[in-house]
Amino acid sequence: MQQQNIGKLAAELFNHSPEDLIHEEVEGIESWLLDPSSRAEKVEDLRRAGREDQIPAEVLSNEPFLFKFLIARDWDVSQARTVLRNFVLFRQSQQWGMRISAQDEGVATVLTKDVHWLLPSHDKKGRRLLVYNVRALETAAREHPVEVLQKMGMFLMERVTDDPQVCAKGMGLLFDCRDARPLRLLSLFGLNDMKRGTLMWKEAFPCKLRSIYVLDLPGFW
Repeated sequence: MQQQNIGKLAAELFNHSPEDLIHEEVEGIESWLLDPSSRAEKVEDLRRAGREDQIPAEVLSNEPFLFKFLIARDWDVSQARTVLRNFVLFRQSQQWGMRISAQDEGVATVLTKDVHWLLPSHDKKGRRLLVYNVRALETAAREHPVEVLQKMGMFLMERVTDDPQVCAKGMGLLFDCRDARPLRLLSLFGLNDMKRGTLMWKEAFPCKLRSIYVLDLPGFW
């Protein structure tokens, strides 16, 4: 499906025109900011906690990266610490880098499979929207390891959360289930794939899933 068509569907869901979706200006962009001295104090507190948790030094030296975790948790250092620790433990357990690259094996290829894409703007609450094309996922999962598809989704999320407003507001997920065959899709996922798909997001990524929209959910789901 073309991104433009999804944009029109989303426009109907959110009572926007397609032009609004593209050109909408989101208000309150500075709501996540703290004054510079408070930000510096929070970052240093998180670094201190990270050293206690044996977080790698190269992670703790990356201030914009630490900001993501603090902003996503409303500057609560204790909560940000938990998410950061889980993030690092997951990446280490899977032998993934701390930031996914399009050069990682298979990622660039599956980016072209229409499994995921980002809508050009926001829903009514100012959240970015990630489209999840279930039909395309089934096709791609027959051709590529599920782990590569999961890394591709993470690649997109890492890029969109480079915008601190996304970390602050969270994300919306739009499931396009038209013509999906869920039982066939599930048969392509092993137990390790399901476990990985849970652990990579659950309290382990600096952005909250705030809303889910489903298009044409099959009746037996």
